[in-house]
Amino acid sequence: MALELTVDMQEDLAIVGLYGNVSSTDAELLNNSFDRLAQANHAGILLDFQDLASINSTGLAALASLVRRSLERCKNDRGKQPVVLCHVNPRIAYLLQLSGLDRFVTIVDSREEGIQLTSQQIALGKEGGML
Repeated sequence: MALELTVDMQEDLAIVGLYGNVSSTDAELLNNSFDRLAQANHAGILLDFQDLASINSTGLAALASLVRRSLERCKNDRGKQPVVLCHVNPRIAYLLQLSGLDRFVTIVDSREEGIQLTSQQIALGKEGGML
């Protein structure tokens, strides 16, 4: 199944649903989508992996690039994790751990938990004048 992405906005939070499999043929779509997310300067990004069956090294590299750019944007906001992942299946969680990406993102069980956590981070950032 080819990769499909949806983007929904909830205030300044971009919620991205990923569907299917990330393969080398989908690299351009994923990179372009993640580039647009990083450039849009959202206060938070929630990636929902519920319907993501698999991800390859190209997909991990695109995710790493998104995380790096998001962290750079928020480097003065100590403790904030601007990219949150939810519904991560065990195989993808293992790849995130192997790649070290799990140290730079917050992984939660559900979309609702991700929205709540990210909304709290956005509110804290606004209070501290960071956003």
